Amino acid sequence: MARKDLYLLLVNIASKHDRISYGDVSKKLADHPDHRTGLSAPLDELNIVCKKANLPPISALVVQKGKNGQLGLPGIGFWRCSAVAPTPEGELKRLEKYTKYIEEIYNTKWPTSLVGLE
Repeated sequence: MARKDLYLLLVNIASKHDRISYGDVSKKLADHPDHRTGLSAPLDELNIVCKKANLPPISALVVQKGKNGQLGLPGIGFWRCSAVAPTPEGELKRLEKYTKYIEEIYNTKWPTSLVGLE
């Protein structure tokens, strides 16, 4: 089951039309999973729950942070999730698809809970 705390954090980020780094997600969760390895499974599970509810993959809001502190794009694991795959071929196609996901996420009225959240 996907994590409700992660879902609610991302719904809050979506309501602000913002994005968040993997590291900042880790810091905001009570158990502080390792942002390099401990978020993949919870984010994948959350995307699967969203897909079953006909919602866009909310984990698109979780992105890499550059050395300059700028927020970038999600890691390759985002595109490997079964709720997101297949990965569009080429950087431009991925950016177009990602931009579409972000628009959908920002324009979605997110419910306070979903079936499959613990």
